[in-house]
Amino acid sequence: MSTQPPSHSPQQPALPNPSQRRKPRLHPHYYIKRATGEFVPLVPVDELPVDFYGLPRSMGYVDNARMAFLGVKGPRMGIYRIKLPR
Repeated sequence: MSTQPPSHSPQQPALPNPSQRRKPRLHPHYYIKRATGEFVPLVPVDELPVDFYGLPRSMGYVDNARMAFLGVKGPRMGIYRIKLPR
């Protein structure tokens, strides 16, 4: 009988606790340029924590007839926080 100690595989690094993982930072993917030269980010309305009168959070083909399509964006990563004026 061999009295060799049991072989150990290298330790795997511990995964971070899910509550300690950083959430992906929200960042707009598109922007427009106003006639004044100012660049303004476009934030999808479904990423805002408020609702607007007359503006749906999602649309169908009929609803976007007079709008320009900017492309496909990945899934929603979160909700922006609103900074209220004082």
